[in-house]
Amino acid sequence: MAPEATNDMREKMSPAAGQQFLWVTVKTADAQTIDLTKVAVAVGANAAPLIGVDSEWDGDPKQFSMIAPVTLVKTGKPSDPMEMTHGGALAFAFTPGKIATLKVEKPPASFCLLFSVPKDFKTGTISGVGAAPLPVPALTAKP
Repeated sequence: MAPEATNDMREKMSPAAGQQFLWVTVKTADAQTIDLTKVAVAVGANAAPLIGVDSEWDGDPKQFSMIAPVTLVKTGKPSDPMEMTHGGALAFAFTPGKIATLKVEKPPASFCLLFSVPKDFKTGTISGVGAAPLPVPALTAKP
């Protein structure tokens, strides 16, 4: 959990009011293409869609490639995600209104997913990454 995150433009972002960012490191041993528009984290009876992915730092997030609008800390204003592609062991492609994919070219690989969840989030499951939902380990301490 984090009160801020950084996008690929090196701009600090803040989550929606009453929420915090949740980033989860996912490790995969399979070559696959993930439709990022279908990735979500279940929060009780609700689901929070994926807002960004960091595929550059082997599971240690530094700068998230965005697929959903966020609020910038500096201006307090919304920022729409930009069209972007980059390749390597993990290939990311985003075109607003068209595609948002992460292709695992050379497994094993690690990447981070970014969600905005309620501040009292403790655990949940992530769908859309593999055949079965991935459990989010229970969070026991506040950041």
